[in-house]
Amino acid sequence: MVLSSKAISLIQPPMEKLVSCYEDYDKIEVILKRLIRIAEMIIEDAKAPLI
Repeated sequence: MVLSSKAISLIQPPMEKLVSCYEDYDKIEVILKRLIRIAEMIIEDAKAPLI
């Protein structure tokens, strides 16, 4: 596939931003997974019947 320089100039900035977002996700993936586990525990506790 051959793209014109105009097409490349239009596509490049959003693609660079997308790559940046994925790189940022790699940095915080462990933290996000931990927060998801904590949220799941809170939901499970909320579902438990009160004694």
